[in-house]
Amino acid sequence: METIQLIKDIILNELQDRVKYILSFKNKLEILEENDIQQGVTVARALQSFINAEDKEVTKQGTTV
Repeated sequence: METIQLIKDIILNELQDRVKYILSFKNKLEILEENDIQQGVTVARALQSFINAEDKEVTKQGTTV
């Protein structure tokens, strides 16, 4: 999923979809934790980068809207 690009009229559904996307990794990470910890760490780091980029964009847009 690409980083969110906020506009003044961002809809709640898009934000909810992004939260669902992030939460969808929970089961995948739990499985990887038991079976392939190195791959789990790789996925967790990628997810963390995505979340950080989202937060940065939302924070930036929140101050300019």
